[in-house]
Amino acid sequence: SDKGKKFVAKAKSLGLEWGGDWSGFVDNPHLQFNYKGYGTDTFGKGASTSNSSKPSANTNTNSLGLVDYMNMNKLDSSFANRKKLATS
Repeated sequence: SDKGKKFVAKAKSLGLEWGGDWSGFVDNPHLQFNYKGYGTDTFGKGASTSNSSKPSANTNTNSLGLVDYMNMNKLDSSFANRKKLATS
C-alpha cells in the first residue's frame, strides 16, 4: 500500500534498515538500527576496556520517531498495524 511504502521510506530516512531490502532472506515486517553491526556486542564477555564514546544526541528538532510520524499523519501506530503495513 502507499501508506506502507511511505512508512518504510520514512524509517529508512531515519537510518533504519528494512528487511524488505535483504536479498538472502526477505523479512518485510523487520526494521533494525545497526549501530555497531552484528556480532559487536560484548554481552557475557566481561567489562569492556575500550574508551569508545557514546553517540551524540540528535539535536535536530525536525526529526520524528516512526510512531510520532504515524500519529502526526493520523495512522494507527499500534504494533499490530505497523506489522501489517510492513507486510503489505
